[in-house]
Amino acid sequence: MTNIALVGCGYWGKNYINTLRDIDDVNIKYVCDLKEENLTPLRKKLQNSLFFHDYGDILKYSDIDGVIIATPTATHFKVAKDFLEAGKNVLVEKPLTNSSKDAEILCNIADKNNLVLMVGHIFRYNPAITKIKELIDSGELGELRYIESRRVGLGPIRQDVSVLWDLATHDVYISNFLVGGTPQKVSCIGISHNKNIDDITNASLVYSNGVFSTIYANWGHPVKERKLYVGGTKKAVLFDDVEPVNKIIIFDKGVTYTPSVSGFSEFVAATRDGDVHIPKIQNKPPLKEEIEHFLRCISKKEACKTNGREGLETVRVLESAEMSRKRCGVEICLGKCYITQMADYLLNFMIDEELLNEASEFLGMPKEEILRGFEEASKKYPGFLKWTHVSEEEWIEKKINQNDEKEVAKFYQETPNYIFELIEFHSTSDKKRLVQKAVEVMKKNNAKKVADYGAGIGQDAIMHSMGGMDATAVDLPGKTFDFAKFRFRKRGLNINAIDIIPGEMPLKEKYDAITCFEVIQHLPDPEKAIEHFYEHLNEGGLLLLTARFKGNYALALKENERYHSSFDDIIKSKGFKQIEKIHMWGPEGEKGKYLDVYKK
Repeated sequence: MTNIALVGCGYWGKNYINTLRDIDDVNIKYVCDLKEENLTPLRKKLQNSLFFHDYGDILKYSDIDGVIIATPTATHFKVAKDFLEAGKNVLVEKPLTNSSKDAEILCNIADKNNLVLMVGHIFRYNPAITKIKELIDSGELGELRYIESRRVGLGPIRQDVSVLWDLATHDVYISNFLVGGTPQKVSCIGISHNKNIDDITNASLVYSNGVFSTIYANWGHPVKERKLYVGGTKKAVLFDDVEPVNKIIIFDKGVTYTPSVSGFSEFVAATRDGDVHIPKIQNKPPLKEEIEHFLRCISKKEACKTNGREGLETVRVLESAEMSRKRCGVEICLGKCYITQMADYLLNFMIDEELLNEASEFLGMPKEEILRGFEEASKKYPGFLKWTHVSEEEWIEKKINQNDEKEVAKFYQETPNYIFELIEFHSTSDKKRLVQKAVEVMKKNNAKKVADYGAGIGQDAIMHSMGGMDATAVDLPGKTFDFAKFRFRKRGLNINAIDIIPGEMPLKEKYDAITCFEVIQHLPDPEKAIEHFYEHLNEGGLLLLTARFKGNYALALKENERYHSSFDDIIKSKGFKQIEKIHMWGPEGEKGKYLDVYKK
């Protein structure tokens, strides 16, 4: 009997449970979900199972043979990492993670501990896809030329990931499997109609053997389509997953190119229109095939068909597609060029399109003028967050007294440069991941009312509000905070905005959580601020901080470096208990960026 733990009982979690119950010699021993409403209907079905709201409570059990993780994408890394480090075999729903760096970490842990790390690439277990691969490998299709997929329908619409990461993931790993490798180049365009994440994308993958794969995904389409065309020099095949019976149709049709002998052109093209053939395909449930393979990988040490490394390559393609999307569809190189391309991405960073549009409207500046400013900053300061140096220049040029709050407030009031700096920072995937993680932590701790202290252009408060929390934004009055308020109104969000009056403490109400990201090192009296936060948190409330006082740029108060080595002790002395320290980016240790979570 194989003991399985399941973490995540949403849509796919329930599918896993229903399929596991049809497989012999499997015991669903542990079941976990944050929401009781997801667990309640399962308690009667699975009377011999133990139920939990916190997966951490399962880690201590030694009789787990395998863990299936069907939680939101942003949580995959943390949950999978904890179970792998606890010595458990893991099957993670697709995509493996939302960053290649995290995916590689998981692969390395699994390899080091000789554990199974499998990804739920379900179509790899679909008999139709297996058949198409056989047609390619046998040469029946001729030389592979193109792959074209349409994955569209009316929902379900995700809140945590875009349609690229939700739907197109399938077609990325299918393309890689059919071609037998990863693409050399990736490009992608998309659009968001929800002011948050793309709901329509079109990605193109170019492989070294000349295969061109196009992937169209749209979760707002009225007709559900799951079609995949694969064409070669001899034949083409259509896989229609919506079709109940005839899943595959083979077309004896194609185009032949031959060299021209007339001298009027370089080649002669001839089309061939032959028969249509419908092969018989075994109708095996792919999810059952996937789970049974996972069980054999555990018990019989069978080689995993969709291992972590395959998941890593899929994430790399998705990352590159997302990078291309942010750079207006420019072609991104992978393979040997991957690291070079990432470096080029940092040097020629493209700001978030929606932030660019909002800044253009608020400042009355054409988008082209703002982009030219970033281009000039790139020439002068090649590297990451180049606009920080522009703000530094202005700060130093105006000889701002960093210990005079009124002078600082006047600086913020007058300059748009700090807006551009924050736009650049909030456009990074690292910063977005930090706020997503903070929202996840606050939701886990049932925080309803949240204040963001040092709100800047309001991006974090917007994320809090969109995460279903009652959000408040707090900052010095001025052009930057006016931009934040403009964004709140434009998006129709009911976010309370509090102006900080120099010399006064701004919070008047109590909150379930207070976030203070990249701000505490700017304050004239960080200790007083921590006391203020403590006073305005409900019992059990959270304080979420990112703070590194040493080696910061000019806008941070240099005298605050004295807090660098003792700040954690200072926070605890004010009555807080640290409950989490989450590494976000950079190297591990002092130079890395951490999300520190404290509880009152």
